Amino acid sequence: KLSTHTSKIIRYLNIRPSLRQRYGHTNQKSSLGLRKMSKQAETCCGIEPLITPVKSKVALELLKQNHKEHDIFFSKGFHNHFPHALLTYYELGASDEKFRKEYDEESEYLDEMPPLQNVKIDDSNWKNFIGQAKMYPNYLKFFTDAIEKEGSLASTLKYAFDKDAIPSLVAGAVHPLIHLGFGIEFEQPIIVAEGLAMMAVHKPAPKPLFDFEHGDHKVGRSALQIVTSICGDKELEGLIDYSDKNKTDSTIQKAAGIIKNYAKDWIVPETKEGIQEKLEDLFRLSAHLYATSCFDPKHHHNGEVRLDFFLMHVLTSNMAVRQIIPHLNLSQARLLLKVHFPVALLYYIARGRPSLHPELLREYKTTIPNAKNWEDIVDLTINKQPDLHAAKVVRACKVADGMYNKDGSNSLFFDAAALTVDYWANKGKDWDMSGVGFEETWW
Repeated sequence: KLSTHTSKIIRYLNIRPSLRQRYGHTNQKSSLGLRKMSKQAETCCGIEPLITPVKSKVALELLKQNHKEHDIFFSKGFHNHFPHALLTYYELGASDEKFRKEYDEESEYLDEMPPLQNVKIDDSNWKNFIGQAKMYPNYLKFFTDAIEKEGSLASTLKYAFDKDAIPSLVAGAVHPLIHLGFGIEFEQPIIVAEGLAMMAVHKPAPKPLFDFEHGDHKVGRSALQIVTSICGDKELEGLIDYSDKNKTDSTIQKAAGIIKNYAKDWIVPETKEGIQEKLEDLFRLSAHLYATSCFDPKHHHNGEVRLDFFLMHVLTSNMAVRQIIPHLNLSQARLLLKVHFPVALLYYIARGRPSLHPELLREYKTTIPNAKNWEDIVDLTINKQPDLHAAKVVRACKVADGMYNKDGSNSLFFDAAALTVDYWANKGKDWDMSGVGFEETWW
C-alpha cells in the first residue's frame, strides 16, 4: 500500500492520466493599478504588457478557495501549481467545467494550509525567516496586508526586488517568479501575495550565482553563444555526475564561480532597445534548451524524445519575465534579466549540458493529425493532453511566437509547442527527471 506522501507525488507527476486542463471567464476589479503603470512602462521598455482580467466567476472562486485552504507546498517540497494551471487554461479558452475538474483533481494531493506561527512579521523582521516553510501563512498575511496598503505592483518592487530576497525569487525551479508573473498578468492580488510568500519561504540557494557588485565583461556574446561554450568547457567535464542526488545543489556548490563568470558575458544595456533585445535572446535560449536538447544524443533519428522537467521550467519562468518586465523601469528590467540568465545556465549544466539540435526539432514529425496552426495546438492542449506544465509551455511558446515570428519565417516556438503536445497527447510520455545531457539517461 502506498504511503500518503508517495500517492500525492504520483498524482502530481501525472502518472494518474486524468490531470487535465480547465478554465473559463470572470469579472473582478483588482487593486494592481497595472494599466496606469503600463503606459509608463511602454516608454521605458517598449514591451506591450500582458493584461488578462479574469471574467469567470467560477475561476475566481476556485482561486480564492485554493488561496484559503491550501499550503503553497505539498509532500515536503512540491509546489502548489493550481493557479498556474487555472490561469493558463483560462487564457487558452477552456471552460468552467474544466476549472472545477482541475481543482477537484489537484486538491486531492494538495496539503491543507498550516497554522499561523506565533510570530508577527513586519517590515522590521520580514527577512529574518526567509527559507522557513512553516512561515508561509505568516508571510501570506504580511504580504496580503502590504498589498492592501501599497498595491500589488509597489509591493512586488519593494520585496521581490530586494537584493536579499531576489535569490529566493528564482529558487525552487523558479516557481516563485512563475507564480508572481501569473498574479501580475491576471490582475490577482491574492496570487501576487502567494508568489511573494512562496519566495520568502524558499532558501536563497542561487545566491552564489549572482554578482551585484561588479560589472559585466567589456565584450559580450549572445545567450546561445555562451551556452555553446559551456557545452564544450572541459573545466565542467565530470563535475556533475548522473548519480548526484540533487544535481541543482551540486552545480551551485561546484560551478557557481564558472556560471557567474559566463553570466558576465551576457551584457544587458540599460536601454529600451537593450531590454527588448535581451528578452528575445533569453526567450530563444530557453526554447532551445527545452526543445532542441530532447533528442537521443547517439541515435538522433530513432524517434526517441525526452523532455527535461527542469529545462521546461527555464522556459515557463521566462514567460514570467515577459509578464512582469513591462511594469518595470529600465534598471529593474535589467536586474530581472540578469538574475534569470545565470539560473538558466545553472539548469543547463545541472541537466548534463545536453547538445542542442535545432535541425532535429525542425525535422521532427509529430503523430498529431491536425496540428497545422496555433488554433489546433491550443485545442489539443485543452482537450487531449493531461499535463498542466505542458499547457504552460504551449502558452509561453505561443506568446513568444507572436512577438518574435511576425513574418512567419522562424518556426522555433511553434515547433516546440507541437512537439510538447505530441509528446503528451499521443506518446504518453512523462517529464525526464534524470537529466537529458547524461548518457545514462538514454541507455
